[in-house]
Amino acid sequence: MSSSEWNLYQFLLDFSHKHELPEGVFLLSQLKKLHQVFATGQGKHSAKFMRIVRIVEAFPKEQLILLGDDSQQDPYIYLSLVEHFPGKINCVYLRHTHKKNYEAVKQIVEKIEKAGVPCCYFTHSSEAIIHSGQIGLTSL
Repeated sequence: MSSSEWNLYQFLLDFSHKHELPEGVFLLSQLKKLHQVFATGQGKHSAKFMRIVRIVEAFPKEQLILLGDDSQQDPYIYLSLVEHFPGKINCVYLRHTHKKNYEAVKQIVEKIEKAGVPCCYFTHSSEAIIHSGQIGLTSL
């Protein structure tokens, strides 16, 4: 799931196939109208939490891997999901994109890990790849 628009669907699908990611569902947003472009992300954060809740409830036997970044609310949303659904979140990946958010997100990462969920707060994709191998999600 992403707050990205549907015009990225083919790119995401091609990326997933190229990197042999497991099949899944893409829940993407509708294309924005010009006057909506500057309101990106506003009002979508609580909706994102609820959309992920629907996925958790629709697939009760599956575990999720959450991937986001520190630019908006992903760390807070993912921490809430870890707390609300113990044992359902397999791992959390957060890309570091904003210097000003680093310390706050590091504290969230500690809370996620304290809840027993591996969390990788990374700058370069290579760090996430190594981490996924170390915890058994992929083979290196």
